[in-house]
Amino acid sequence: MLTVISKLTARPDQITELRKVLEKMVSLTLDEEGCQAYDLYESSEEKNIFFFHEKWDSREFLDKHLASKHIADFLTQSPKLLLKPVEIYLLNRVV
Repeated sequence: MLTVISKLTARPDQITELRKVLEKMVSLTLDEEGCQAYDLYESSEEKNIFFFHEKWDSREFLDKHLASKHIADFLTQSPKLLLKPVEIYLLNRVV
């Protein structure tokens, strides 16, 4: 099992639009093989910061996800939506 945390920082004038795009990505991603969880969170302190908490059966399934059409579409849109590049953390459970 592979856990991924992604941090996305919206441009202040694009918060609502980014939220819509991310919500659509959740439903598309949950249908992917190997996806155990794909939860979207919004910071309670900074409304322009979003997080994905993802769980994948393996790195292979994550790589397929990263090569999917909806991720490619998001990357095309991201310069107008995001203040900075997505921060991605791959995690291995310790305990």
